[in-house]
Amino acid sequence: MTALQKAAPEKTVALTVAATAFAIRAECGSDVALREALLDICFGPSRLARTCQRLRDGRLPAEGLAFAALRQDRLVGTIRLWHVRAGSQAALMLGPLAVDRSCRKFGIGVALMDHALAAAKARGHGAVILLGDAPYYARFGFTAVMWRHALDRRLVGRREN
Repeated sequence: MTALQKAAPEKTVALTVAATAFAIRAECGSDVALREALLDICFGPSRLARTCQRLRDGRLPAEGLAFAALRQDRLVGTIRLWHVRAGSQAALMLGPLAVDRSCRKFGIGVALMDHALAAAKARGHGAVILLGDAPYYARFGFTAVMWRHALDRRLVGRREN
């Protein structure tokens, strides 16, 4: 007997394909306010003071590398990639990746990551870096290295495409 079969009938929830369906598309102008609201909810108001945000300030994401996830015509996820330099090498910086809390069980974050990394590779980009949760991003081929800056000792991920 499975755990679902053991559950009380009033607590059993069947998910249909329609309930979990979502689409990923290129971000568009009408997504801006919704994306910013989602990022505020996911990361809080301090997100604008973070190191990665400083690198993005006043710039646009890399062409063709900003994506939105929609579920039932509602923006529920976002990911962007940005041009940066890693020493003398051109690279992309990933982030932010955010998924609405109510939709995290549907695989939207994984799908956004896979989509964005495939699009970056298809456009000929060779390296992607990020600051983030090392165990989460390891599944996408990122490895953790220690950032050497004296003021910031967070983990940085790097992946060669």
